[in-house]
Amino acid sequence: MGGETGGAAIAKVLQGINTTLQTLALEGTDMGDQAISQFGITLGYNTTLRSLDLSDNVRHTNCAELAKCLSINSTLHTLTLEANAWTSGTAKALYASLQHNQGLEGLQIHNAALDEPGATALQNSLRYNTTLQELALVNDGKALVCPDLLGVALGALAVNTVLQTLSLRGQDISNVLPVLAGNTTLTALDLAMGTLGKGPLASLEHLATVLKENSLLTWLDLSYNPIGEGLRPLVLGLQGNVLLTQLDLTATRCTDDVAMLAIDGLQENRRIKHLALDQNDLHGSTLQAAQKLIERNTAGKSCPHTVMEWREKAGQVPNPDGTPKRLISVLTCTDCGQTFQERTTFSKLAKRVQDVIKAGMLLNIRRRSVGAGLLVPAANV
Repeated sequence: MGGETGGAAIAKVLQGINTTLQTLALEGTDMGDQAISQFGITLGYNTTLRSLDLSDNVRHTNCAELAKCLSINSTLHTLTLEANAWTSGTAKALYASLQHNQGLEGLQIHNAALDEPGATALQNSLRYNTTLQELALVNDGKALVCPDLLGVALGALAVNTVLQTLSLRGQDISNVLPVLAGNTTLTALDLAMGTLGKGPLASLEHLATVLKENSLLTWLDLSYNPIGEGLRPLVLGLQGNVLLTQLDLTATRCTDDVAMLAIDGLQENRRIKHLALDQNDLHGSTLQAAQKLIERNTAGKSCPHTVMEWREKAGQVPNPDGTPKRLISVLTCTDCGQTFQERTTFSKLAKRVQDVIKAGMLLNIRRRSVGAGLLVPAANV
């Protein structure tokens, strides 16, 4: 049974016969119009499938059923359509379906052509969709995407507060960066293999604003962009970020000065676990400094914790006279910053108050005991 016939048969089975399958990957199975359309019909009936991968199957086809039924399906969470080629009409129908879909959380689509109607459809979907958290619009150079229209399509990100992960790998994002500067909720941003460094300096300034204003960013990929010295304002924008866990600067023409600027700026960041500086002409000392930073942050198993000290915990509420009601200290490794346990001690003022309260309670106990005719030895008071 060939890819076309077999794919259609699997789709029909999922319409009602199978009600337990949750994940289905059919990447590169040579399905065509009929099979993909059948999967679209299936999504109108199936309520158990959570993840569907149809990558490397769609080639310049009009999958109207897939888009139509996606608009009413509320149970599919992830749809992967990588390594496909989409006409602008097909992409428009898919984008428009997102405006009404209330279940999809992740959409990955490659090589989708973008015209004006498609850009408008995607903009409306990002404005009104309340479930989509991950969007990948990857271009391997096989799709015609106008930078101006891409900026229009992603214009809704200025007001979108749901999307957390955005991949624009291979896209010309010169007109997208001003929009991203107004978004402060993205946690992962993939801008690899794009045009950063090829366009006007203003584009990099917009990206620097994004990195400075967005304090929630944990993952950033700028690899394979010929940025060069333009990286300097970008790494400066990351200095206040203490949540970043991964930063990829592979093949960005990064210099030693800029790399050290990034490393120094991330010294307060105890979360970063991956800093890629490969394929840059860097000295060994720079790479060693980067490795030391990562080792410090991944030192849970390797750090010997030889020097420990008690440090006062931040954010403690003081008494009216300025002294804390109680002091909370944290046992901290001075090398890697890892914390182990807390202890509570009273300030002198608080301790005196505690002594007075304790003495008063004992005195009242003694008085009540004597009043009841009980003999309480003085030594026990």
